[in-house]
Amino acid sequence: MNVNPWKEVALSDYENHMKLSEVYQLQTLASIMREQFSAYPVSSVAVLGVAGGNGLESLEHLPGVRSIFGVDINPGYLETSAARLSALGGRYSTVLADICDPLCSLPEVEMVVANLFIEYVGYEKFSQALLKMKPSLVSCVIQIDPAESFVSQSPYAEKLEILDSVHVAVDADMLIRELAGIGYSLESRILTDLPNGKKFCRLDFRKV
Repeated sequence: MNVNPWKEVALSDYENHMKLSEVYQLQTLASIMREQFSAYPVSSVAVLGVAGGNGLESLEHLPGVRSIFGVDINPGYLETSAARLSALGGRYSTVLADICDPLCSLPEVEMVVANLFIEYVGYEKFSQALLKMKPSLVSCVIQIDPAESFVSQSPYAEKLEILDSVHVAVDADMLIRELAGIGYSLESRILTDLPNGKKFCRLDFRKV
């Protein structure tokens, strides 16, 4: 049985790559997540692919969000996120889960956030996860590449190459059609430029 490469990538390599000035994705995602959390008055949220919890510190200032679930396939990532987010106290819970496993258990929440996550599971598995979690709101970020590979060039890029085996390209319009098929309507689309010619596309959906 093949081991999911996300279990083998060191969080330090991933985060150090993402925060390089020429990549600037860790910082950009943290800013986007603040907007995602503040845009909608929900009491429960799940972040798929939470990694080390980047961006969730903004929830310290949103006490109305009483239940926060960090979902990831890597137990080490979850341990780190819990330590970093200790200020959230009992509001933050970690969920070790592989959503590609049809038997995995996921919490029901009002809102699901999935940033740079769908690229590693595909449309169908993401839709199946939403059907389990039953959110009324979904906010996700996908990456738009000019031409080259999904992973930007950096001193850490070689250590992240193993992720290519589970990466799939995600098209915004195809994602919109996929989620429409399970009852979600597009509410907004926001593009954010990155330093190296890439873009983040944030798509927000509401259950109809």
